[in-house]
Amino acid sequence: MHSFSTMYDSIRPAPHYTSSVATLSNVPVTLPRADSCDSIFPYKGIEQEALISWLIVPRTSNSDTSVYETENTTPHIPEPFYPQLARRSYAEKQYNPLPIQDIWSTYAGSLSFTFAFLLVGILLSAYIRFRFWKYYTEYAKLLFHPRSLVRVNEVEGPHIAQFHFIVDLTNIFSISVIALRGLELFSLEQYTEFLPKPLLLLLLFGSLLLFYFFRYLVLRLSSYLINQPVTSPVIWRQYFFIDRLLWPYYLALALLATFNTALLAPIFTYTGLVLIAVSTLYAQFRILLTFIYFHYNLFYYFLYLCALGIAPWLGLIRWLQLV
Repeated sequence: MHSFSTMYDSIRPAPHYTSSVATLSNVPVTLPRADSCDSIFPYKGIEQEALISWLIVPRTSNSDTSVYETENTTPHIPEPFYPQLARRSYAEKQYNPLPIQDIWSTYAGSLSFTFAFLLVGILLSAYIRFRFWKYYTEYAKLLFHPRSLVRVNEVEGPHIAQFHFIVDLTNIFSISVIALRGLELFSLEQYTEFLPKPLLLLLLFGSLLLFYFFRYLVLRLSSYLINQPVTSPVIWRQYFFIDRLLWPYYLALALLATFNTALLAPIFTYTGLVLIAVSTLYAQFRILLTFIYFHYNLFYYFLYLCALGIAPWLGLIRWLQLV
């Protein structure tokens, strides 16, 4: 009898399992075979069995307690792969197994949004080229003119205000993209990792645009407070004089820093950041010369420098420290 049982066991075919059964907390959970997901598995570089385990096996932490778990359940099972997904209950894993991936959080989606963002700047640049080019050439002639401080205020025309605003708006589009690449280059994205890149780009654009109008409002109000309303447009033109000449270069550097190889993109990003820093220092120098040339009180220049030149950078540094 014993020999017959042994012989039967030796010739009995091995069972073919199409699924395995795991029991946790007296609850049977059916795990599909890993090779059955090959054709539809979208997560490359992640073990399928680890993902299936994460989707099915309930957690025992306080934030993710299954209704089937008791005190004597299996110990906490760590996350089997990176990136970590949000903890979910057993029922959520059964009826909503895969999280929906946001297209804008992917690299391709972010790059497409950045291209659409810069496309607006390209269209504005084309409008400047065919509509306001004479104002740009007049400004360019004054860059090395000995009486540039005086002559820059003499550039007039029926559409000069439109030219100023559209050029400044184009610069804000370009500088926003360069600033975003700068955050990536200096590994400062850890402070904004909770934001998708498209949303972060819009946040940078909105912040720069808001600061642009805030600066204009402060200049206008301060000129009336000191009873010298003519100083506001003079200082405003002096400050943005160099930026209104550099708008094609800002746009070109933003495009090259975004759509380029991994080797060359940081070079163009560094170039853009250095150009922004140099133009800002040059603008502050022109404003100082303007105060001296027109015999304005230098105390007001000190107030202007502290309020609109130094305070924003100190606020940004403090915000990074707090975050």
